[in-house]
Amino acid sequence: MDDKWEGCAVGILAILGFPVLVALSAVTAGWVLSILWGWFVVPAFGIPALTIAQAIGVSYVVSFLARRTAQPNKGEKEHSEVIWGLSVLLISPLLTLGIGWVIHLFV
Repeated sequence: MDDKWEGCAVGILAILGFPVLVALSAVTAGWVLSILWGWFVVPAFGIPALTIAQAIGVSYVVSFLARRTAQPNKGEKEHSEVIWGLSVLLISPLLTLGIGWVIHLFV
C-alpha cells in the first residue's frame, strides 16, 4: 500500500474510532461508578442506587466541575502516545473497579 493512502486510512480510522472510544469510555465509567456507588455510598448513606445512565451523567458533571484548563500542545504527539492516552480512558475505570472490589471485600 502506498504511504499516502496508508496515512489517509489511519486518519479516517482515527476520526471514526474516536467517537466510538469516547462513548465506550463513558459507558464503562458509568458502569464502574454505578457499581462503586452501590457498594459504598448506598449502604453508608442510605440513598438510592444509580442506574448506569445516571452514573454517566454524574460522571460528566464531576468531570465538568473538576476540569482543568488545557495545557498548550508542545508539538505533535506520536501515534503511540495518542493510542496510550485513549486506552487509559478504558483502563482507568476498570483499574478503579478492581481496587474498589478489594476494598469492598473489607467493608
